[in-house]
Amino acid sequence: MKEIEIVDSFKKDLYYAMCCISCYVYFFIWVSVMFFINPPEDVDPNLLPTLILIIWVVVGLSFFWFYGILKGYTKTRKFKISEIEIAFSIPNKPLFKIKWSEFDSIHINTVRFSDAPGIFGPSTHFELSFVKGDSKRIFEFVTNKHFHKKKVIPQILLNLKRFALNMDKELRFLTVNNGFAAKMFFEIGFSS
Repeated sequence: MKEIEIVDSFKKDLYYAMCCISCYVYFFIWVSVMFFINPPEDVDPNLLPTLILIIWVVVGLSFFWFYGILKGYTKTRKFKISEIEIAFSIPNKPLFKIKWSEFDSIHINTVRFSDAPGIFGPSTHFELSFVKGDSKRIFEFVTNKHFHKKKVIPQILLNLKRFALNMDKELRFLTVNNGFAAKMFFEIGFSS
């Protein structure tokens, strides 16, 4: 089998987030201008600069919060699989590489990471355990943060399955406690 590389990025998805952030800033600019043009009657005019400063401190702090959430979303993510090794490259995480000779089986465990819609929807936490005897190496990733949930995750799992069969390795899931993972595993043809 030839080497397969899957490349993923959230650049297009960030346009929505950037539009929301722009609206947020424009709203606070409008509020600041309105405070100067038509100040509230019950507010001391000497306090207006302090109120506007407080508003902009809140805006500035929220930019740090936005940056913390969106950090790494514009960077490329890669999954590479060949007859020699499996590699995951995710921003802000160390490169994960493992050779087929270093393990006998792959166990996939999924956990519902968040029910609340995040920036790109609810997320699922995946844990891939590469097991050989008593030792195991674990790689973890989160859908809609590290890889696209519906576009890329099924491709990754399908290629893991194909290569595992070709390399005579066991591949199975341990727990599936959410509908997305169960449906995807069924469509790909995994058994427990």
